[in-house]
Amino acid sequence: MKYRILSLLAILMGATVLLSVSSLIVGSKNTEIENELEDEFEYRSFKVAPSELELENTVFHKIKGSDYYEEIKDELRNLYSQRNNQSIWFYSDSPKPIFYEALRQINSGDTHGLSPHYYGVDELKNVDSLFQRGISKEHVIEMEIEMTANYLLYNFHIQNGRLPEKLMSGYWHKDKKNKGFLRDLVKIKTPEQLKAQLENTFPTHHKYAELLEHLNKYREIEASGGWSTINIGDTKVIEPGEMHEAIPQIRERLSVTDPFFNTPKPTDSFEMSYDLSDFDLDAKYYDEILQASVKQFQQRHGLAPDGRLGKETIAALNIPVADKVSQIELNLERMRWLPSEYGANYAEVNIPDYSLKVYRDNEKSLEMKVIVGAEFTSTPIFSDTLKYLVFSPTWTVPFSIKSKEMLPKLQEDPAYYTRLNYKFYRGWSTETEIDPSKVDWSEYSSSNFPFNVVQQPGGSNSLGRVKFIMPNDLSIYLHDTPSGHLFNRYDRAFSHGCIRVEKPELLAEYLLRDQTEWTSEEINKAMFSNTPKKVYLEKDYHVQITYLTAFVDENGLMNFRKDIYGHDKSQADKLKHLYAIQ
Repeated sequence: MKYRILSLLAILMGATVLLSVSSLIVGSKNTEIENELEDEFEYRSFKVAPSELELENTVFHKIKGSDYYEEIKDELRNLYSQRNNQSIWFYSDSPKPIFYEALRQINSGDTHGLSPHYYGVDELKNVDSLFQRGISKEHVIEMEIEMTANYLLYNFHIQNGRLPEKLMSGYWHKDKKNKGFLRDLVKIKTPEQLKAQLENTFPTHHKYAELLEHLNKYREIEASGGWSTINIGDTKVIEPGEMHEAIPQIRERLSVTDPFFNTPKPTDSFEMSYDLSDFDLDAKYYDEILQASVKQFQQRHGLAPDGRLGKETIAALNIPVADKVSQIELNLERMRWLPSEYGANYAEVNIPDYSLKVYRDNEKSLEMKVIVGAEFTSTPIFSDTLKYLVFSPTWTVPFSIKSKEMLPKLQEDPAYYTRLNYKFYRGWSTETEIDPSKVDWSEYSSSNFPFNVVQQPGGSNSLGRVKFIMPNDLSIYLHDTPSGHLFNRYDRAFSHGCIRVEKPELLAEYLLRDQTEWTSEEINKAMFSNTPKKVYLEKDYHVQITYLTAFVDENGLMNFRKDIYGHDKSQADKLKHLYAIQ
C-alpha cells in the first residue's frame, strides 16, 4: 500500500512537472509570437537619429526664440534615444495609424483657441499622395522630425500656454508644468494611446471646460452674423419706463445673450429665445422684462446692475462678438498658465472681478469683495500658500511709501503721523525710537530717508485688525482695511498691491473653524487687542491670484470684465506677433 501511494505521488508530480514545462513552452511560444507580431508591425519602421543641424533647422523656426526652444530640442533628441531611434509617425513606405490621430488632435486645437496651422498640419495634408508618388527616405526622415517637433510643441502649449514667461510683465508669475508626455510618447503605438495621452495633458479644472463651451457658443453667434451697433444719439441715459427709438434694437441685441422673463431665470441663456408675442407692449417702451435682461447683462460685465442704459452699458453692448471670442481665447491661454492642481481647499482672487472666493472640497463656501492694486501699483499674479494670520498687526511702511508719500506731509507737519499712531525709528530696526517733531525733514528726500516707520495696532492701522500671510518675496498678502466705504465702489483698484478683504472677521473664522480654541469671541478679542497675535493655520490653503477678464460664473453664465491693468491688449499683441502664420 505504501509503495502504491508513493508511485501515485510520483505519477502526479511527474504530471505536474510536465504541465509546468508545457506551460513554460506554451508561454514562451506565446511570447515569441507576440514578439514576432511586434516585429511584423514594426519591421517597416526606420531609424531616426537627428543631427544637431537637423534639430536646429526643424525646431528653430517653430519656436522662434521662445523659452521652449531648448526644451523642445532636448525632448526631441531624448525621445528618439529612448525609442532606440525608431520612427514614431511613419513607416518607410506610409504613415502609421498614430500619425492620423496626431493630425486629428492638432486640428482640434482650434476648439481650445490654438491655431492648427501653426503646428504644421497644412504641410502634412498631402502626405498620402507623397508616398503614392514615391518619396525619398531623407524626405520621410525630415517629415518625421518635423511632426515630432510640432507635436511636442503642441503639447507644451496645451500644458503651459503659448506666451513665454520672459515676455510677460514682471507682475505675472507663470506656473510651469510637464505631465510627462515624453515618457508616454516613448511607448505609444496606437491611436487610442495617443488620444488618452493628450487628453491627460489638457487643464482639468472644470472652469476651463466651461469656458471652452462658451467659446463655441460665441463662435456660433459670430458665424451667424453677430449683432449690430446700437446708437442712442445724444441721449445720456435711458431710464426704465421711458420710450426710445433704440429700445427695439437693444431688445434684439440682448435676445442673443441675455433673454430674461417674468418666469424663473433661464439656466442657459443661449438656448432661450426672446418672444414678446404674448405681451401687449409698445416696442419702444423700456419695460420691466427688458430691464431684467439689462441688469443681468450689467452683472455679467462687472457694471453696476441698476438697469439704466447709459453710455458705459451701451458701449459694452456694442463690443463686437469677434472681440469677445478673442477675449475668451486669451483667458483660456491664461488658464493654461495656472497650476494643474489647487487641492480641494483653496482661495482664489480674481483681480478684474475684485472678488475673493474660498472653496472647501471644491465647493464654494465663502465669497467677498476685495480691493486690489491701482494700475501703477498693480497686484501681481502668482500662486502661494496661506500659512498664518496676525491679529492686531503692526504695519512697517515700505520705503517707497514713506519716502515719497509720507515725507511731503512730514515736511509740512512733523507731528502729523504721530497722531495716526505711527512710531519712527532711526535706521532700519526698531531699536532707537525718535520723535518725528524734532527732525528737520527738509534735509531728507525720496532717495534719502534713513528711518523705519511702523504704524501701531488700532482702528486706524492701514492693515486693519487682521492680516492673512502667505509668505512670498513679493510682500503681498490679504488684510483688513479701515477704509471700508471703498467696497461700495464697483471699480476697486486702489491699493499699493496688497489685497484688502471686505469681511476679514468672517474669513478669519472660516480659516480657523477647525481650531476649536478660536471661537468667534476669541477672534474678536484678538482683533481688538493692542498687541499683535500670530496664529498658524493647521491646514495650508492654496491661494491663487488670477487675472481673468472672461470666465464662467457659478450660475453657468459667461462673464466679462474690464482689462484694468492693460494685460489683455499687451498679451494679445505679443501672441499675435509671436505666432503670426507666415
